Order: sequence, then structure tokens, then C-alpha cells
Amino acid sequence: MTNGFEEAAFRGARGPSLVVWVIAALAFGLAKGAAGALGAIVGGAIAFAFFAIHLLVSRLTRRADPAYVMALAFASYFAKILALLLFLIAFAGTEAFNSTAFAITTIGVSIAWLSGEIYAYLHR
Repeated sequence: MTNGFEEAAFRGARGPSLVVWVIAALAFGLAKGAAGALGAIVGGAIAFAFFAIHLLVSRLTRRADPAYVMALAFASYFAKILALLLFLIAFAGTEAFNSTAFAITTIGVSIAWLSGEIYAYLHR
């Protein structure tokens, strides 16, 4: 990424998100076994990817017309939500990974990412 907000936001969010993700994978691995660790890994990966995609779209449209940026942001958001819905439908009732670990890690990584972005924005 170039030296814009996106790079600062990514650098600020990456560290806390990875820390929460690793701690969750270890904790759920110890508490729930392999299914817990896998649930945490998958949940963290989805949250990390969704926020990284947002920053990529923001970077790619930095100098575009605001109406185009808004349309692309909505399309990106819709595509991510649709992908998440399809993922949840495909793995509903699965025993391959622990759904509680998945949910808690997804929320935890999301909070860590957003907190890191806010910190980076305020201190850049």
C-alpha cells in the first residue's frame, strides 16, 4: 500500500488483530481441542480478510469520483455479506470446527482491527 491512510490503518490494525487471533486459537485449542482451534483460525481469517478487502477497495478508489466510491463500497460490502452468508449456510451444523470459537474470534478480531485502525488514524 502507498503512504496513505490505508497503509497506516493496515499497520495499526494488523498487529492487534493478529495478537487476538493467535491468543484465541491457542485458548480455544486448549479449551475445545482441534475443533476449537480450527473455529478460531477460520473466524479470524474471515474477519481479517473482510477488513483488509475494505482497505484495498479504499486504496484503489482513493482518487475516484465520490459517487463511484460509494457504489463500489456498497457493492463490496454486499459481496462480503453474501460470501459470509453462503459460508454460514454451507457449514451450518458442522462439527469440523467449533461455532462458538468461530463467533467469538470473529468478533474479537473485528474489535481489535477497528481499535487498531482508530489508534492509527488518531496517531498518524
